[in-house]
Amino acid sequence: MKSEPEVYSITDLQHQRETIWDGVRNDQACNFLLQMQLGDLAFSTTLILVPLVLWS
Repeated sequence: MKSEPEVYSITDLQHQRETIWDGVRNDQACNFLLQMQLGDLAFSTTLILVPLVLWS
């Protein structure tokens, strides 16, 4: 499961305890989500952008 932190973060999930996963554009990913059942394990990841400063 991947989400952008400004859209839905892991902290949001911790507070809400459950959610729907919508907006999936990849057909294969959508099929995998539809096959999931209560109790299945999932891995949640997010892209965290860290500002990079270069000195010369």
